[in-house]
Formats: sequence, structure tokens, C-alpha cells
Amino acid sequence: MTRRVRLAFLGTPWIECDGVPAQLDTRKAVALLAYLAVGDGPASRESLVTLLWSRYGRAGGHAALRRTLSTIRSALGRDVLATERENVGLSAAEGLWVDILHFRQLTARSAAHAHGERGVCRDCLPILEEAARLLRGELLAGFTLKDSLDFDDWQFYATEKIRTQAAHLLDRLVTGKAALGEYGAAIGYALQRLGLDRLDEAAHASLMRLHAWDGNPAAARQQFNELRDLLATELDSDPQEETIRLAENISQGLLPRPPGLVPADGGSARLLAPATFATVLIMRAEALQTRTTEVIRKYHGRVAESSGTGFLAVFDDGRYVESNPELAVRAGLELRSVERNLRGAVATGGQADRLVPLARLLAERAPAGSLLSDELTYHLTREAFLFHSARPGRIGAFLVGGVAPVSRKSRGSANTLTEMVGREEETAKLSRAFEKAVTGKGQVVVITGEARCCSRLPH
Repeated sequence: MTRRVRLAFLGTPWIECDGVPAQLDTRKAVALLAYLAVGDGPASRESLVTLLWSRYGRAGGHAALRRTLSTIRSALGRDVLATERENVGLSAAEGLWVDILHFRQLTARSAAHAHGERGVCRDCLPILEEAARLLRGELLAGFTLKDSLDFDDWQFYATEKIRTQAAHLLDRLVTGKAALGEYGAAIGYALQRLGLDRLDEAAHASLMRLHAWDGNPAAARQQFNELRDLLATELDSDPQEETIRLAENISQGLLPRPPGLVPADGGSARLLAPATFATVLIMRAEALQTRTTEVIRKYHGRVAESSGTGFLAVFDDGRYVESNPELAVRAGLELRSVERNLRGAVATGGQADRLVPLARLLAERAPAGSLLSDELTYHLTREAFLFHSARPGRIGAFLVGGVAPVSRKSRGSANTLTEMVGREEETAKLSRAFEKAVTGKGQVVVITGEARCCSRLPH
């Protein structure tokens, strides 16, 4: 008889089997299930060993993987996993329910409407509300592994990606509920949205508008005061002029127009920013070089604003989504090498317009000739560049010292590469191709497969 298994990772990990909490003997089992749930399909055994047991060596890592798979089957039943000789994945068994997969199915149903993922219609709302109920907290809240830096890196990046998707979903729900005049419900979702990032000024402004539309200007003023105090305490800065003007208009009874809904089969939607990563680069100097635009384009960015003493560049090309932070830092370093008095900052997050205030603040406080990065940019590029901790005021920031001598792309411990497990044949082929290239016989090598292994082979 098939067991009923529920895997929930959008918050504190929760695993049930036939309605009873399941106890797995090892945290690596929870990590493995979470990785398979977040992924787009089965993972190779080699990539799982690299992710969770890289310090064990090839034989020891595969033995640990086999033991962990046995532990999962013993606790949850044999039907929960689909295993092959080379790959491991979650099964399609009828009794298996996974919150992340259900979340994706719901958002895909909404995006299938004619307005796509950037609009919201009346038919979207029950779908989006069901998806929002799955968001108990951030991915794997409170869960860590002590001996797997690769898993830590994956968890950090996956958490940011899901947080961005959750923010986009909640923004759409706020818009939809406000369009129906259900301001109490909209405020609830807006508070949930603010909980994802207390420093998101746009989320505070959204709550201010909702309180005003709900006939409670005092609550709107209180929300503005909370934002102002938070920015002063955490970032030592003031709200943007647009937010200050919104607070003044609300106090004078000049309310912005509420949003509207669109039909499920089309029409003009109130557009929301897409759920993608973006990186912002801001540089300042007494006089900018004429090569600025050329350098930004070289690294696949675009200049969004420019003046005689500074510019704002955005790196959000979907073709380079995982490389945009590194490309932005490289652009900043190249420009700094040309103009020594240039100073600037790089910030990464879900939507470019919400990154600008933080990037501006860091750029203003960067010493002459220096480049600062925010914490997320540091985490995503720390293996490609040399960083030094810097705290301008109370902001978590890092000074970019230059390009790392050997770019290792964050694999292994802080100073060593982990052993490449099970790639002897591929490594030998690459070595032979390189030797031929050295003798003058040109070689083109195409490497395909899991990103983790493929990105490590050339190193």
C-alpha cells in the first residue's frame, strides 16, 4: 500500500508519513530531499556526492549516499524516490505531496492566463491565495549543515530565488485585493510581503497606500514613521523623495488611484516587475570618462541614468542571470582602473528599482577609488574577487580589493578545491585536448551536464 508523504520546505522543514511526523536519522537526508524538491528534475549521483559528501572521497561519498537513500526509504517508503543507476529524483507517486512543487504548479496556472505572470485578474486570486498559504517562512528556515560548504552556497542562492518569487506573488495578491476594495486582506498580504525584507521601501509605501485607501491615514503616517526610523537606524539614511511626497499627499487627502483588475483572457494589466535577479552598479566621480557606456555594454549591462558626475547601470540580462553580479563587479573594477578617483557600489536583489537606494547609499559612503558591494553580491561572487569587510555606518558591506588570483567558483573549503569525484575520463579528455591546442592544433570542447560538475571541470 502506498504511503501518504508530505514534504514541506517553505519554512522550517516538515516531513509527514501517513499523517504522522517522520523522523529521519540524519540531517543529510533532509538536505537531499530539499535539494531534489527545489531542482527541476532528477540529479546525478555524482552531483549529490559533490554537494553533500565531497570530503569523503568518491567511494566514501557514494557509500554515504546509498546509506542516506536507504534511510529515506525506511522512514517514508520505497515509493518516495525514483532511483536509477546514475540519477536520483523524487517519484511521481500519487501519495507524495511537496510544497515547493505545489507552489510552482499554482503560480504556473496563474501565469497561463492571457496577462501572463506580470498581471492579475479575478480568476488569479484564489490560486495565488492558495500559493501564499504555503509560504510559512524562508526556504529551510533554521536548517544548516555543518560540513558542506557547497550545500550552504546552494541553500543561500535558492533561498534568495524563492524569496524573490514569493515577493512577486504577494505583490500580485496585494494588487488584486486592493482592486476589489478588500483592503484588510490586501494589508495582510502586504505585511507578509514586508516580512520578506523589512528594509524594502517599496513594500512600506504599498502599506501606506493601502491604509489610506482603507480610510486610515493615521496608520499610513505610522507606517511612514516606522520606515523613517528603520532607515535611520539600519542604514543611516532617509526615505526617498517619492515616499516622502506620498506621505505628504496622504496627510492632505490626495490619495493615489487604486489599481484595477483585468480579464483572465486579456486586457491591459497593472504590470509588476518580473521575478528575476538584477544587479545595480553606481559609480561617482568629478568627471566621467567617455568609455563608460562601452565598458558597461562589454559586460552585458545597460546605463539607466547618467550625468557628468555619475551613472547608474543595471545588469539584468536573463541570459546571464547567474553571472550578472560578477559582470557588474568586473565592470566597476575596469572603470576604476581607468579613473582612480572613481568610487561606487554594487547591489544585487530581486528588482532593480528597489536596489537603487541601497546602492546609492553605499556609493556615497565609499572612499575615493574604492568599490563596495552589498552582502548578497559578496556571497554570489566571493570566489571570483578579493573582499574585505567594511561597515559604512551600520550597513553590511564589503570592499572589493580586486580579482582573485585563482577564480574557484565557490567549491570546497575556503582555501582548497574539493576532490573532483568520478570525472577521471572527462578530465583526461580535456587534458588531451589542451595538449593538442598547445602544439597548434585548435580544439573546441563542449561540456554539458549538471552545472556544478560542468563549471568545475575547466578549473
